[in-house]
Amino acid sequence: MLRGISWNSYIVVAVLVLIAWYLFVGLRFYFDDLKDLVSGKRKLQFRDLLGKPISRLDVDFDYQKSEEVLNAAVEFETVDPIFNEVEELTSRLKNAITDATQKKLLKDEFEHRLRFLLKENLLLGNSSFRPSINEFIVSECEKQESVLLTHQEVEDLWDLKN
Repeated sequence: MLRGISWNSYIVVAVLVLIAWYLFVGLRFYFDDLKDLVSGKRKLQFRDLLGKPISRLDVDFDYQKSEEVLNAAVEFETVDPIFNEVEELTSRLKNAITDATQKKLLKDEFEHRLRFLLKENLLLGNSSFRPSINEFIVSECEKQESVLLTHQEVEDLWDLKN
């Protein structure tokens, strides 16, 4: 009996059964959503693996431009290795600010921790990234609602005399 069924027949029947099954599930459980899509009340939204909606700009992009951007990023990374150090410092600063917010540290203790982190990276203190790092500290303190620091106070944290 089974010898009379060819692989082609089996695949056609399997595909038709799958189509019928997904059609049944779609109509049974998603009928209202499908009706809204067809009537134009709702737009079809795709989501990435993290569940964030993907915009049309993310889907339709120019491959040639993306290659140029990728090449420029690779060149930048090889030309300026300090950038990796800046990323590491900002991540450590963010963790320190979050930790200080959770532990409700006093301003002096908080400044001492930041001064310690900044003194570990004095090379960055003498680079063109220093104003950006200072701005990051001020904005992160405001965002996390921890001890608020001014730009001048952050600038003073780089000072070796303290």
